[in-house]
Order: sequence, then C-alpha cells, then structure tokens
Amino acid sequence: MPREDHLEDAAESLRQASDAADGEAAEHLTEKADTFADAAAEGKTLDHGTLARHEHGLRELADEVGDDAADHIDAAMDAITEYRSTVEGV
Repeated sequence: MPREDHLEDAAESLRQASDAADGEAAEHLTEKADTFADAAAEGKTLDHGTLARHEHGLRELADEVGDDAADHIDAAMDAITEYRSTVEGV
C-alpha cells in the first residue's frame, strides 16, 4: 500500500469521527482530517514530531467524545502508526 493511502485512511476515519462528535471536538477532528488529506494529496512527508503532536491531540480528543467517535479516532491512529512505520528517523 502506498504510504499516502495511510494518510487518506486516517483522514477518512477522522471525518467519520467528526461526524459522530459535537462542538469543538468535531471542528478539531475536521481540521486534523484536512491536514492528513492535504498531506496525502500533496505527497508531503509528515515527520515523527508532527505525527507525535497529532497523536497526542487525538488521544485527548478521544477522551472527550463518545464511543463511536473514539472508535473512528482509534482507526485513524492505526493508520497513522502504519504511515509512521514508513517514515525514516527515530
């Protein structure tokens, strides 16, 4: 699977999480989905530090939303982990 596909999968899962969430959490999830979708479309490589910041933010959001949205966040985290395994460095 091309590594951009992992970013697209993360973006799609985050959009689903946003649909299942409310308020500011939904807005933040949409913003993160856009970030991953844009990176995939542009062929950008997200470095480990950037990915770690996104993962931290997603863990916090998962604590704020209901189970359905949290399940989609977990799916996004899995896709991010798969993507991260293709990034050189740390």
